Amino acid sequence: MISLCAPNVNLRIGIEKKTKNNMASRRMFSNRIANSARFLQMPTESQLFYFHLVLRADDDGIVEAYPVLKLLSIPSDNFKLLQAKGFIRKLNEDEVIVITDWTEHNTIRADRKVDSIYKHLLPNDIQIIEAKIRSDRPNQVPKERTHNIGRPTEINNGTLMGRHKLSKVKLSKVKRDTDPLCSSIRYLQEIPLGDIEEFKNITSATGAHIKEKGAALFDYCQAHGKKYRNYKAFLRNALRRDFPKKSPFSEEYKL
Repeated sequence: MISLCAPNVNLRIGIEKKTKNNMASRRMFSNRIANSARFLQMPTESQLFYFHLVLRADDDGIVEAYPVLKLLSIPSDNFKLLQAKGFIRKLNEDEVIVITDWTEHNTIRADRKVDSIYKHLLPNDIQIIEAKIRSDRPNQVPKERTHNIGRPTEINNGTLMGRHKLSKVKLSKVKRDTDPLCSSIRYLQEIPLGDIEEFKNITSATGAHIKEKGAALFDYCQAHGKKYRNYKAFLRNALRRDFPKKSPFSEEYKL
């Protein structure tokens, strides 16, 4: 077993390669925080919860806490404890939070940073790194994160950002999503019952979760002027990230 609190160790969390969505898969964890009395005095569940929040946070230190609670199958009291201890700050009623010591854990180069879609929720006293254009790519526009925490890569000039091969697209999936409603933002408010059942089969989300996520993505698109070619795929990818399908062994091996 590797201790998170081993002395004189700078902890590197995550795997060595990028994910297919090019999102960060490696995070640092500050030894100063891990060895502090306020961290070590917390129950193991709360420490584990904080560890997972840091691992899943975007480049501004923001993460949706609710899916992580469900993933770990731990009581919501751990969320309240981290709030009371000052490790996290709640940004909205959907339990979107920011890691208060994020810059202590991770310092991200400005020309590699991807802004959070929740950046507008951050209070003024939270220190963040402003994204900048790389000097060797003067025509590049700083990106806004759309692939983290259940948000798929957005469409740009009719193609998906990132390296995707058309040969890998399943024809069966293309055929399923040819309903004209899928190309309209109204889809997020008027999700067909058949699609809700489909999403329930491939994720752990309930019907209520699916409708709430659709409404949240609708509000996001309206607020930021985002447009997508396929809103069904947009919602499907968000649900797969936020509500991963549970393993049949998850009940047997609860933490």
